[in-house]
This record gives sequence, C-alpha cells and structure tokens, in this order.
Amino acid sequence: MASKNKFKTRDKIIIAISVVIIIILAIIIVSDKMAQKDEEKTLENLETATDISLNSNVNLENVYINEVSASGYVELYNNDQTEADLSNLSLYLNGEKIYSFEDNTSLDSKEYLVVETGLALGSGEHDIVSLGDDTMENYLGTRGRYLTVPTLTADQSFGYTDTSFTSTAIMSQTKNGNNSKATIVKNTDDVSFSVYGGYYDNDISLSLEAAEGKTIYYTTNGETPTTESNLYTDEIKISNASGTDLTLTNEVAEQNNDSYVTTSSSKGTVIRAIAVDADGNVSNVYTQTYYIGQKSSSDVKNYACLSITINPEDFADYFNGIYVKGTGYESALARGLQASDYSNFLTADEKDVTVEYYEKSKDKTYEGNLKLSVINDYSVSTSQKSLLLSSDSDLNWEGSSLNKFFGGTNNSLTLTTNLTDNTYKIREYLAANLLEDTKVASLSLTPVSVFINGEYWGLYCLRATIDEGYIADTYSLDESDVVVSTTTGEVSNSNHSEYGEEYADLVSWIAKHDMADEDNYDYAEARIDMDSYIQFMAANLYLSNAYLDSDTKYVWRTVSKDGETEYSDGKWRYIYTPLDGTMENTSANGLASATINSYLFDAFHDDKMFMSLIDNEEFRAKLIQTMEDFANNTFSEENVNEAITAVTDMLEKGTEYSYKRFISSGSLSSAYSSELDTIREFFETRKDYILKYTNEI
Repeated sequence: MASKNKFKTRDKIIIAISVVIIIILAIIIVSDKMAQKDEEKTLENLETATDISLNSNVNLENVYINEVSASGYVELYNNDQTEADLSNLSLYLNGEKIYSFEDNTSLDSKEYLVVETGLALGSGEHDIVSLGDDTMENYLGTRGRYLTVPTLTADQSFGYTDTSFTSTAIMSQTKNGNNSKATIVKNTDDVSFSVYGGYYDNDISLSLEAAEGKTIYYTTNGETPTTESNLYTDEIKISNASGTDLTLTNEVAEQNNDSYVTTSSSKGTVIRAIAVDADGNVSNVYTQTYYIGQKSSSDVKNYACLSITINPEDFADYFNGIYVKGTGYESALARGLQASDYSNFLTADEKDVTVEYYEKSKDKTYEGNLKLSVINDYSVSTSQKSLLLSSDSDLNWEGSSLNKFFGGTNNSLTLTTNLTDNTYKIREYLAANLLEDTKVASLSLTPVSVFINGEYWGLYCLRATIDEGYIADTYSLDESDVVVSTTTGEVSNSNHSEYGEEYADLVSWIAKHDMADEDNYDYAEARIDMDSYIQFMAANLYLSNAYLDSDTKYVWRTVSKDGETEYSDGKWRYIYTPLDGTMENTSANGLASATINSYLFDAFHDDKMFMSLIDNEEFRAKLIQTMEDFANNTFSEENVNEAITAVTDMLEKGTEYSYKRFISSGSLSSAYSSELDTIREFFETRKDYILKYTNEI
C-alpha cells in the first residue's frame, strides 16, 4: 500500500513550479532594491558633482540683504555660523554696480554691515538691489542675493521683519539692527499677504488682510477665486506639498492620452485671493506661490525657477485648455480631417497667467501678469511643450537675470524644450560653449525649472529673443543702430523694412553673378562680413546640422557705417540657429552622423548664394582654413571634453529629473553617459571626414 506521505507526480510538479516562482520573485525584489540603491547613488553622485562645481564660488546662502533704505543705505546680515567673505563683491542697483567691497572684507557671524551708497533707493516702481559679482547671471557664476524693493518715501525702508527671514515689509528705518521692532507701514493692496511667495525652509503661517468691510476669498489649486471659494477666517498653514497630489499633471495626461505619467514630484502651494466689499465689488486677483523645504531639492537647487499660475480650466479643460488635444482634435476626427492638426494646443490661444521668477538663490526678482500660449515647434506633440509668455506692455525689470530674456516687439519670454535633443538636453548648450569665440552671434540660452500651478513641469530652456535689443546687448551697440532680419528679408522693426529687402536683394545678386570675378566678389565682401558668414556655414557643416534648412535664419548689421566700433561698417553678420539636430542626434535619422557629407544637404547644395561664393578661390581658401581651425582648435579633444564637463555640470541633474517627470521613472544615468560617449566619438571621427569633403569642393 502506498504511503499517505508520498507525493504524486502532479504534486511534485506544482511544488517545483512554486519554488521556481518564489525564487524568481526573490530575484526581482533583490534586483529592484539594488537598482533603487544604484539610482540613489547616481543621484547622490550627481549632487556631489554639481556641488563641487559650485563650491569654488562665493557662498552667500546665509547672507541677507536685510534692509534697504530710501536714504541710501543697504544693510547686510550674516545669519551663518561662520564669517562670510565679501572680498571683491559688489552691490548692484537694477544691474548697475553701486558699491564694491575691497579685498579681505568679511562679515562676521550674526553681525550687520551697513553700506552707505549715497543714492535714493526705492525711488522706482521696483528697484532690485543685489549682492554678488559680474558672473551672477552665468550658471556657474556667483549665486548672488537679491531683494526687490517697492517704492519708498524718504523716511522708509524695506526689508525683513523677522529673524527667520520669511516676512518682508515697508517699515521705519532701523539702521544696524534687528528690524523686528520697526514700525510696519500698512500695505495698501486690496489683499495683502503677510509672507510673499517664495522658497522657505520651514512651514509658514500665512495671514491675509483686506481693508475694513471687505471679505477675502481664496483658492489653493490655481483656480480664480470667486465668492464661492474658501472664505478666509484664519491663518493658512502651508507646508511642503510635494508628493502624489498632482491634479493638473494627471488631467493633462488623461486628456492627451500620455503613455507615461509621473506618480510623484515636487510641488508648491498656490494661494490666489480676492477682496469683496459690501456691494459685491470684486478686487483684482492676488497670487503668491510657496515652496516649502524644497530650496535644496535636486530639481531646483542649482537653477533659476519660473512659477506659472493659470486657471486649470484654461490649461487642461477639454473645451478651453490650451495644453491638451481637446475638442479641436476630436471635432476634426469626427469630420474625417487630420485630427493632430487641430488640437487645442495648436490654436495659439492666449490665457491669463501670473508669473513669479526666482534666481538661483531662490530670491524672487519678478512677478507679474502675462499671457500664456503654446509654441508650435517640434515638441508640440510631446508631453513637455514649449511655451510663450507675452505682455501688452513693456517688460523691463533691470537687475533681474530674467530681464535679458524679455524681448521682441511683443514683450515676450520664450520657454522651449531642447527640441529634438530634449531627452538629453546637451547639444545646443555644448555648441554654444564651443562656438562662443566665433564671429557669429550665439543664441542666449539658460536652463530654468518650471512649475505650473505649483507642480513641477520639468527643465526648460529660457531662450533670448533674436532682435535688435539682443544684438545691441551682445556687442555693446546702440539698439537704434542695429537691424535684425531673417535671411528672406522679414524684419521685426517696421522702421527697418528697407534693410530686410536690401539683404534679400543682395542674396539674389550674389546668386546670379559670377563670384570668380574679383570685382563681383569685392562687391559682396563689402556688404557681408565673410568671416562671419563662413564660420556660420562651416559650423553647421562640421556639426552635421540636419535641420538648418527648416530653421529660420537671422542676420544683422549696423545702420551706421562710421567705423566707431569694429561692427559699425554696415556689413551683414550672422546668428546661429538652434543646433539640436547635430552631433549624431538619432532624431535626425542618420543625417547628423560623423561620416556624412553635409555639403550634399539641401541647406548647402541648394543654397544658390553659397554655391556661387564657392566659385571664388579666396572664399574657398577661407572656408578650408576655417574648417582646419575648427578641427584643430575649436573642436579639439581638449576643448570638447572641457565643454562637455561644463555642460554636464550644469544640466545632468536637472535633465535626470525632467526625464522622470515626462519620460520614465527609471534612471537616465547610463543612457546619458552613453550619449556623451557618442558625442565624443562624433568629434573624434568627424575631423578627417569633413576636411576631406571640404578639400574636394
């Protein structure tokens, strides 16, 4: 008789399968934990690497501009446990240096330092007083401190009213001492906030105040408040809102059918408030955003931050939302049209928003009401879309690093993704670094962390508008003496329309005339800075720019020809286009390779002006010499490696977090390293190929 304890064959198989499953599950769990540890270690290394790159700069993290007085003094306070070195730093008023500290100047721990500037401070609508040096606007430059000062009367000051450096106010002057005993000047806004929006280390208690007889209503989710919103009766407790409550993120993802949605990210708290009087009259909407315990968070720590507040319905609603496919898409689908061409985000509709801007130090230097629209560029069909912020009035905030990015006749701010290189965000910054010393104007780019209704919206590229103001600032010229035109003759300044036509006519003339004839070439050379033109074309050829033909190209010149500066000759000069589709970018479908003959690209082969100039022996010789200089100097192994180090110090950490926000919850680290190797290999290989092709033309 068989024993009752003896297993049947079927039972043995089941047991064996169960054991295998348990082993597999154990392996998965262990692997996940190891991967998680690796990821944490990677981020820790990123943190350390970036911190090391910044440690060489002056540390002003705990030095505060404690008080700014209408009578002209600026009071500093060192809240650190160690002395602060102020050697060779300066005070600035609206970007202009007003006082310089001598070498070996220091500020002891918990001490005040009063500087008499001799100027009337707080005389403008908003004066920005800052402490730092001339590198403050550079990513790896000094992380300066800023204080935005409202209009003051002769006996007033503006500064911090508490020792936790949370609240600021207009107050009586308290030179060389704690401001907590100062007499506070009552805020005359319809709604006043006891604490301005910003980055704070600890939880805050926010008080709202309105004139007697008025009632305050507020929201915390970005919605425009009404009398149906929260009734303000007591302090609002604000703490770190980061986590999984991402209402706007989830609504957009659902509307757009995004395949990946982040489950957790950094988040601030938006407070929007109105005051209503007894007759039902409603005030303007007042908005402030609070980020608690996030100043050192890796997605913002070393970046300027832009916080945008918008009524959620205007952003993500099926009918009205400008960031979603919405009714435009489905209505086109129902009519049998190409639905992707009719999405809501392609309408160029503008919506009202409030914008707050924070420097790297997380000091706020701009807030205002603007219009938001989505830019129809390469990224418009992706989860992270490029954005345009514009205003009907002049935008001028001297002293804020944001100011140089306000540009164009529409007073706009351009926030783009990194286009076809948005996963890695390397190529445009790398090209700008390497080509900085050429005679071609580079695009002004800086990374900025963006938040919408307090929710982290990834790392963007703040991009200066290409206009007369930008060129004037770049080359220290009078803006009225500068003309900027597209290569097809369009100008933004209607007063300069004849100059755009002049350039278009010149291109046509060169294309139709024999440039081998020295007289013809001399005529062209008298009107075009050939070094600038050759470097522009050579850079795009060398880097295998697959998208030059599709990008709008810009040129500039001075109106005057008096020779007062090296640029005052009336010659046309060139401005680089975006260089994202270069250096083995796989999005270029093989066109950005190191071995390709880029002279065969339509952008060059079908460029009648370029092909005509190639017939001139002097032009060809300059082109060959420029390519050799690029190969041996500009794009040398040493320069490339130095530039890659600088760019990765600046971008790698922010790129990692932006990747987790929009693409995948996994780590980008390994792929990022591989991409850097691909770029290095591009330059190692490209030299021989491009020189061969150039010598064959």
